Amino acid sequence: MLKAFQPTPKVRTAVAALASAWEQCRVLLSAAPSKQGAVALYDANEALQQAAHSAGLAYEDAAGAAADRSTSVAGRQHMLLQRMAKFYFYRTWELYDAPADMELHLSRAHFTAVLNQIERSSLASAQVKAGAAQVRREWEPYQQVLFASQDPVKMRRDAARVAELSERVVAVAENLAARLVMEGQGARLVAREVPQSVDMSVFSGRILK
Repeated sequence: MLKAFQPTPKVRTAVAALASAWEQCRVLLSAAPSKQGAVALYDANEALQQAAHSAGLAYEDAAGAAADRSTSVAGRQHMLLQRMAKFYFYRTWELYDAPADMELHLSRAHFTAVLNQIERSSLASAQVKAGAAQVRREWEPYQQVLFASQDPVKMRRDAARVAELSERVVAVAENLAARLVMEGQGARLVAREVPQSVDMSVFSGRILK
């Protein structure tokens, strides 16, 4: 779908970079699981996320519409939920242990800041408020399991539960995202979505090297 709509040179460049980053991840994901592959995937996945973020910003600049900014906000929430699961699993494998733990906490801080902003916004419709409440209901048990233990052995035992709860909260977050996009509210509701101390640059894999 992205290939069919590339309105500016900046968008075309960003989409090409995204396709290249995805191809590197796809090859690693198709290979047999191994520690070496997991290490390579860590950096490749970070590069893919950065490429996706850049592509989102390029489309946002091209469109300049609230609905498109809403899509970016909604997509970021979806990404943060999945990042938390990813870093949890890296910790269970005892790979990038301390950096993964830090990224897990940073992702939670960003996700909850945006969710709090939506919940408290006077601009949110009743449907958006209801969607945010549903996300909150699914989010609480998910985060409880994510942060229940620092012991890799215990974390491995809880891994299946993390995967199950991740899918549940992602599903309701997608419903909220669709509502935000429909109403074109995302950019207005989360204009100050995160504290100034939380910058998107911290989600780059560069800090883990």
